[in-house]
Amino acid sequence: MFQRTHQTEQLQSPDKTFKWLDVDANGSITFDEYLKRDLNYVEAIKKEFKKIDLNNDGKITQDEYDEFFDSTLKEILDKQMEYSKITMKHIDKDGDEKLDIKEFSGYIKSLYRDPSSVSQVFTEFDYDKDGELDSEEFRIVQFMFPFDKFPLIIDEKLENSTNTTQF
Repeated sequence: MFQRTHQTEQLQSPDKTFKWLDVDANGSITFDEYLKRDLNYVEAIKKEFKKIDLNNDGKITQDEYDEFFDSTLKEILDKQMEYSKITMKHIDKDGDEKLDIKEFSGYIKSLYRDPSSVSQVFTEFDYDKDGELDSEEFRIVQFMFPFDKFPLIIDEKLENSTNTTQF
């Protein structure tokens, strides 16, 4: 079976990436295998689900969700904002604590995402229409990330042309 190694190595070729995702090495990738391409995210979601499921029955009722939501909304928003500010600090090239479209485009490229929809998405999330994303607008982009607008690309040309900080 193909040994899981550092993610950057798997992204060197489609063949290596496929083998890395095909956990049971049966020549096809199930949805569960595909989902595990980001194990940190999957583990975080599992932990959150268990925290919400107060009676541990494997289901979240409306009451459980409401209790969780009410008790942790501020904590979640604060953590999201902290994470967003850390990320933003790395990509805010001019240090004005806002992202212009060029900085935002560099961020999207650093995620190995197709940047062709940058203008459209930037405009959608620029709620105050000032031509920049402030920390709150960027927090919303990160935690409501429009994956459908930025498909994943694995292309050496893009990788070589990206001069942004990798996260």
